[in-house]
Amino acid sequence: MRSRATQQGIPPARSSGASLSLSWWQRSVFGFMVLLGLFGFLFGPQMLDEYYLSQNAQPTKAQVVSKTPGHGWIEYEYRIDGNRYKGQTSAATTGKSFEKIEVGDPLIVLFDPTHPSISGTTETRAALTSTAPFLAAITIIVGALFLMYVRHRSRD
Repeated sequence: MRSRATQQGIPPARSSGASLSLSWWQRSVFGFMVLLGLFGFLFGPQMLDEYYLSQNAQPTKAQVVSKTPGHGWIEYEYRIDGNRYKGQTSAATTGKSFEKIEVGDPLIVLFDPTHPSISGTTETRAALTSTAPFLAAITIIVGALFLMYVRHRSRD
């Protein structure tokens, strides 16, 4: 016996457990896109900041305003055109041990005049610059593994 909805020409509702039926390659592409999106979300802002600093970095004086024990990070403050900005970096980038850094100590940081809230020390920039090729290599390796997987699946 047909249900009333079917008798009236209304298609029956899908059950709540129904899922989209995607082929293996569609699921693979979707998974790869999710991974790329996650990668961009996690590392994109940092890489964009590094790009801005690489274009127009200028030095300015900053002052240590706080320390985070256990993590070895310091927070600094600097002024550009009367506006106050804050940044943070590893204590190791100052050339002193964390214990020897005091709140109020001077520090030279680099900032981007077109985006003054973006700043970092020379050592921080060097660390980010050395990370970029590593992240690019990971992206290439993941892409190559994905292509190998797709090729293998297409043979089945």
